[in-house]
Amino acid sequence: MKVNTISLNSVRLNTIALNHIGEIRSGGGGSKPSPIPQWIREHVVFYYDVKKQGATNETLKESAYLQDLSGKGRRMKLFNFLFSEQSGVTEDYSLATDSIGDYGLVENLSSGVKMLFMTVNPMMLNAALYDQRATSGWHLFSVITESNKVAYNAYNTKGKTYINGVLNESRTSNELQNEKQIITIVNSEVNETNSLPPNFFRIRGGGLRIKCAFYNSIAFNSIPTEADGFTEQELIDYVITNIIGQ
Repeated sequence: MKVNTISLNSVRLNTIALNHIGEIRSGGGGSKPSPIPQWIREHVVFYYDVKKQGATNETLKESAYLQDLSGKGRRMKLFNFLFSEQSGVTEDYSLATDSIGDYGLVENLSSGVKMLFMTVNPMMLNAALYDQRATSGWHLFSVITESNKVAYNAYNTKGKTYINGVLNESRTSNELQNEKQIITIVNSEVNETNSLPPNFFRIRGGGLRIKCAFYNSIAFNSIPTEADGFTEQELIDYVITNIIGQ
């Protein structure tokens, strides 16, 4: 009997990822456990990581999905990839997109997210890394490398953008081009009626496809409040340090 090693590896990696997310880092000295891991388990929407999945061009040719390591079952279906160094998994465990046809769709999700983390190296201006907008008026939200604008916030109405964990209010997409970075988008206005299932590496209509190197992404359906016992910044620092930082 032939064993489906891809499925078995996906289950194993889901378990590893969930265990990692669930670690309690108390800081020692008898301090109480952090509430952040439990919050993450409750509010995570999807979690992709090319390296932790163990993805190769050979495995992706057999099953063209980035597995959802959160265990929520929201895989990213990959379309039009050649599964080569220019359009597929590279030596540094990123997923390269060619700006010609490559894109990804999140499955089993009916609307967008309130917090998005993405480790990526964008290599083009005026192109889209991510889009969940329902309309072209209110932008809730899209991550576009618009030239000469504060990076990634032009299509994030009433939202905030962080670069490597620092609130970005001045650095432009031009400055950040060809630089590996962790982008965090936060937008409390997103809900089930004003957003749609996400597209990666293009806008929802099919245009603005991007050349980039994608490493990982994790998203949440909520934003921490005072009642949660920690701040937005503390969550961002935790996720970067303990989950997606490379």
